[in-house]
Amino acid sequence: MENQTTKMNRKVGVTFYIASIALLLTLGQLSWHIYTTRTQNAPIIFWQSDDDKKIIEIGKYLDSISPQFITTVTALAEENDVPSWGCGPSSYALAKVLNQKFFDNELPIGATYHGNTHEIVERFSFAFQNQESKKDQHMVDHAWLEIYFDNRFMYIDPTIGQFGNYDKIVYEVFKVGDPEVQTIMLQKYGLADIRLKTLVQKVVNRVPASQEPYPGITIDPSMIDYYLQSVKERDEVDHGGEPVEWHAWIATILARFS
Repeated sequence: MENQTTKMNRKVGVTFYIASIALLLTLGQLSWHIYTTRTQNAPIIFWQSDDDKKIIEIGKYLDSISPQFITTVTALAEENDVPSWGCGPSSYALAKVLNQKFFDNELPIGATYHGNTHEIVERFSFAFQNQESKKDQHMVDHAWLEIYFDNRFMYIDPTIGQFGNYDKIVYEVFKVGDPEVQTIMLQKYGLADIRLKTLVQKVVNRVPASQEPYPGITIDPSMIDYYLQSVKERDEVDHGGEPVEWHAWIATILARFS
């Protein structure tokens, strides 16, 4: 039979055990409160690659210069008495500005994507002249930029405003090889993602309009001389040159934005 001392020791032991559990629970709750308070108040940090940062910086810069850039190219169009905003030289000049400001002039500028990790492509293609009309499907030649960042590219169009739907330099990032790119460019920006040189070669070689490449699409034969000149300018860009006809236009843009 237990004596009174044994019972007291057991009672004290049980009481101490319960008190210890209560203390541990209290400390645990306090620690959790401190942890959650700190984590809730702490800023959430997302890791960004150098390319991510560069894309964001370029986008901010394009937004900042957009009004002045559009004013500049529309003034140049008026001075040179041309019906467009000079998409070829305007895009090329912007490529040089961006290459200098963000890439230390290290990126090649061409008219064909060569699969480099980083490169700038001036894409010579077409756009629908009246982008708001589903009936008017008349295409005109158009150029824009694509800056490649490994498996992504940043579409930049400084003169798309001439077609009426935008009043700024537009840009968007796509994944290289995404099959939806052409559809998005057509529906969102009114661009016919067709290679100008390939289509001109089709007409020059008298390939029927119904056949490949680009079945159902052709060029008005009366405009062939104009398009041959456009192909010549495109090839000069692709070989790392600058068409002499563009020099004054490009110089004006570089003087204001470099």
